[in-house]
Amino acid sequence: MRFLFLDRVLELEPGRRIVARKVLGMEADLYQDHFPLRPVVPATLIAEAIAQTAGWLNFVTHDRRIRMVVALAEELRLERPVLPGEVLDVEAVLLYRNSLGATLCAEVRIGEERVASLGRLVFVNREIDPAELTAPEREHYAYLGRAIEPGGGPR
Repeated sequence: MRFLFLDRVLELEPGRRIVARKVLGMEADLYQDHFPLRPVVPATLIAEAIAQTAGWLNFVTHDRRIRMVVALAEELRLERPVLPGEVLDVEAVLLYRNSLGATLCAEVRIGEERVASLGRLVFVNREIDPAELTAPEREHYAYLGRAIEPGGGPR
């Protein structure tokens, strides 16, 4: 199952920063229970968009030669509810990295308005030889690369 919560990369500076966009669809089933009379985007999906954006920066910064897991996410702040149909721009900045991990921070904007931020996101990395990737992993990263590399993916 693919749960890609960013549509395309707008800016990418490996080792420094990334800006990605997510257009929030109006899928009724996604928001039906959250909340039926005034649907809002669940905070967990905003956090997921941040993690995927930051993860892509971490992955390309390490020349696509790592496996990673999120070890810590702290200081998630939501400034206001995010509504179905809005367009999120997620910016993640790399604060620290080495072969064993990376620390990033992020902001989410709708236009010029900041709607969320994450104070610290820590990844634990394991360096790998690309030959170690399983066939499903290779397929996933190829799909992901085509979908969200700068200039690619949905507009």
